[in-house]
Amino acid sequence: MKRQLETIESVKKRLENFKGIDVEVAVNRGRRKIVKFDAKLVSIYPSVFTVSVPNSSESERSYSYTEVLCGNVRICPKNI
Repeated sequence: MKRQLETIESVKKRLENFKGIDVEVAVNRGRRKIVKFDAKLVSIYPSVFTVSVPNSSESERSYSYTEVLCGNVRICPKNI
């Protein structure tokens, strides 16, 4: 079965469903360094989205849709 290609628009639409809910974020920092943390998806902008991280020195972090598309950032809802 052929895998359906994901586009930036489909990533953006998928993340719009997660807006305002708790999510698990996994960020690939390279050289087998994967950082995982719980956050809340706060805002969605044309090129980036922001997540709010409780109990962290950086209260908000922003990522681009291309990072999700390339697999460097993974986001999934926490309660599912």
